[in-house]
Amino acid sequence: MVTMRETDEVLGSCGRIRLLKALIEAQKSGYAASMSKLKAATRLRGRSVQRHLEILLNHGWVEEVRTAEGRKYKLKENGKTEAVKRLFRELGYL
Repeated sequence: MVTMRETDEVLGSCGRIRLLKALIEAQKSGYAASMSKLKAATRLRGRSVQRHLEILLNHGWVEEVRTAEGRKYKLKENGKTEAVKRLFRELGYL
């Protein structure tokens, strides 16, 4: 169950919303996104992307995947992320 505090923290930032959208789009294309791809997709600075990822990782919305090319990130498959995907689709954000 998602608490109101978690929802506020995760969705209360334009940067995190852009990051979630980028991760959803990467997932639809079948890949985990690198930091550079996330920076390009969100047009956020590296430190901002890193800070937002830390929050999403801590709340269990995103997972880190270590590959030969380095760290990559993908959306976790759970009820929280499925609800956000539905919301973004309903709003025409995806």
